[in-house]
Amino acid sequence: MNGQAVLAWIKANVIIVVCCVVILGALVAGPIVSGGFNEEVKSKVSKQLKEIKNIDRAGRAKFSWPEASGGSNTLITQKHVDEYKEVAKGIAAQSDALTGVAIEANRSNQTVLMPELFPEPASQNRDRDLQVLPPELYRRISNGYDQVLLTLSAGEPLPTKEVVDLLDAKRVDYLDRNLRLGANEQLNPEQQKDLTEFLTSERLSMYVDHASGIGIYLSKETLAPPAYQLTDSPKLDEMFQWQWRLWVIERIADVIKDVNAANNEILAPVHAIDQLNVRGLMETTTPRAGDRAFLAASGAAKGDGGDRGGRGEQGSVPGAGELDPNVSVTGHITNDMHDIVLVDIDMVVSLDRVDDVLDAFDRPGVMTIVDLAMQRLNVFDRLKEGYYFGDTPVIRLVVTVETLWLRAWTGDAMPDDVRTTLGLPERESSEPQEEDRSRG
Repeated sequence: MNGQAVLAWIKANVIIVVCCVVILGALVAGPIVSGGFNEEVKSKVSKQLKEIKNIDRAGRAKFSWPEASGGSNTLITQKHVDEYKEVAKGIAAQSDALTGVAIEANRSNQTVLMPELFPEPASQNRDRDLQVLPPELYRRISNGYDQVLLTLSAGEPLPTKEVVDLLDAKRVDYLDRNLRLGANEQLNPEQQKDLTEFLTSERLSMYVDHASGIGIYLSKETLAPPAYQLTDSPKLDEMFQWQWRLWVIERIADVIKDVNAANNEILAPVHAIDQLNVRGLMETTTPRAGDRAFLAASGAAKGDGGDRGGRGEQGSVPGAGELDPNVSVTGHITNDMHDIVLVDIDMVVSLDRVDDVLDAFDRPGVMTIVDLAMQRLNVFDRLKEGYYFGDTPVIRLVVTVETLWLRAWTGDAMPDDVRTTLGLPERESSEPQEEDRSRG
């Protein structure tokens, strides 16, 4: 067939020719087109799979329950979140409970003697209350010190005049009954010797009898309650210091009561408290443990209180948890969380019970001994003063006790002036807190 004939046939059969071309083109180009299309689809699918994996990976994490060790990768669902919240809530409740226990242990039996005065006067007439209530507060504070002495069965040596009068009466009776002599008659040397031995024995017997009837030698003067006269007009912060100092004394008395138990003075581990000094009360600067106001041992220098540790200025205290090793062996200082008050105690203690006494002051979260010194004691000189300590060896023991006061409860009773001084914010409301008053 020549070319003219082929061309004529194509013109006559255009539809057939077009279909053939399309079929042949598909056979050649189809694989090429489909291959490109597949790559595009594959790329899109791969991208989507990657995004899905990322989503899955984001939803999975190293998961473990609180207080549990280890853990495993798992998909965190709302159920996990809810259950975790419940467990965390339970742990928080336990933590709050433990905190409450710690606060109550620190607070112990200390109460506010006049809730109508602290933290702020209860009535609307503040000025009147600050004039009328101080005498009553002082009476209660004074009674508080008396109660400390009563709790310890404390007593003082027999007054010298009483001893002299008793011995004089016994002397007259001895001369009359044993020598048939008058009170002013002359004695020979042998008679004088016998009389002296008799009176010495009688004097010692009086001291023994008196010591058997008390628990410890301790006077109210040694405890140094605050001075007050009806003409005085103490400020609220000063009166709160009365209250806080009594808390300190009560805390020390609790230790002495526990260690001495029901023993009389002769058998008690702590025979006498000769001196007691409170330092750092309502101050933002914690005093150094070794700066005592009285001698701790022979040749020791007196602390004048000038070299102080524990950083802090009025109205500003270190943050909770801060320590200062230059202050004491514990490093504890007054900070946002607690106040540190030091108590120096000069005691007469049985030599074989020193360890028991030191252990008694070790109360975690409440108090601990941060400094001590021991010194020999001349019991014969003390006997001349009317102190009888028994037959067992005794020593002079001077300790500095660090007492810790959590602000979680003391702050509730503090007047705003005290709170400002110690770096605490003033109350949001000046209205008395009824719950605190009822607790006090």
